[in-house]
Amino acid sequence: MDVMNWREINPVVMCGVGIDWRLMQRKGESEFEVDGRSTMAPLTDSRVPCLDELRFVSLASLQPSKQYEAHNQAHEEIYYIIKGSGMIVIDGERRRIRDGDCICTHAGQSHQIINDGEESIEFLAWE
Repeated sequence: MDVMNWREINPVVMCGVGIDWRLMQRKGESEFEVDGRSTMAPLTDSRVPCLDELRFVSLASLQPSKQYEAHNQAHEEIYYIIKGSGMIVIDGERRRIRDGDCICTHAGQSHQIINDGEESIEFLAWE
């Protein structure tokens, strides 16, 4: 049985602005890349290697007034907003997001999360 609690994981800084708790990851996956470049140090603590198609599931937090750089990847990503509000930009189209929203970005789509709110945006990310 594959069960992992975020409290048992050492977080890493994602893209220089977000905090990422990698909950589960694909077997053999050692680090995360965006547009062909590594965005964080290789993972060193133990994770549950259980995913065959998805690369990982993360619990993430983006502080107020911070944003991820726009980027695209060769695979889908799904975000579920747990807490907070902000903006998502997909292929140049901006939309407000808030807790309860589930967002899918398709392979090759440029996407960016912007926290223009007063509190951190907490979300789950499947990739």
